[in-house]
Amino acid sequence: MTALLREPFFLRGRTSVLQRAVLMSLVLGGLAAIASWIVAGTTVAVLGPSESSLAISITWGLTAAIFIHAPIQHWNGRSWWRLLIVAVPISAAALYIALYITKDRPHSNLWRTFNLVLGFTALLIINGAPLVRRQRLHLVAYAVSALGGIVPALIVVSVDDPGQIPLPGIPEMAKVAIVLAAIFGGLLAALSIPWGLPFWWPPADRDEPATPQPAPPPTAP
Repeated sequence: MTALLREPFFLRGRTSVLQRAVLMSLVLGGLAAIASWIVAGTTVAVLGPSESSLAISITWGLTAAIFIHAPIQHWNGRSWWRLLIVAVPISAAALYIALYITKDRPHSNLWRTFNLVLGFTALLIINGAPLVRRQRLHLVAYAVSALGGIVPALIVVSVDDPGQIPLPGIPEMAKVAIVLAAIFGGLLAALSIPWGLPFWWPPADRDEPATPQPAPPPTAP
């Protein structure tokens, strides 16, 4: 039988769907923001060497597994520490594939946008696969997560040169870090925030198996 969802401590006792949705999204968005700056900082630090794609992918795998997969899998009622071992290589390989797909090549802006959307969507589909449960809300969250790749793709297309960002007095590398944090933040937000959907509803209203009830004691004759 499918394991029951674990209620996050910050949602206990809350019955308002709107309040639960906002809180869950803020927590998952905050985790995504922390992870995005870690990946962006690593990217800036290794920018240039031929091994940078591998270093960025490994960092992405670790941060996505620790900040996204671990808490969501715990709340999903799964053994998160076992799945964490699987999530790190899967997430790292997914980003490495996405970086290869989206690598700059001489082509039109339309084709570049298509490559970016394809690469980011593939990244989110592969990363989100371990989080799926055979429940309607989880399948909806999976689809929304995959579609979220469009947002960071548009950020990449709209910001070709970080130096063009109107932030006077900010060093060039800091601007690069800001843009990278926005891109990785969009990806990690798409990977994390939709998976809060099953927790928007209180336990009694959720689409999950009912808790088995003990049989009533036999009545005395």
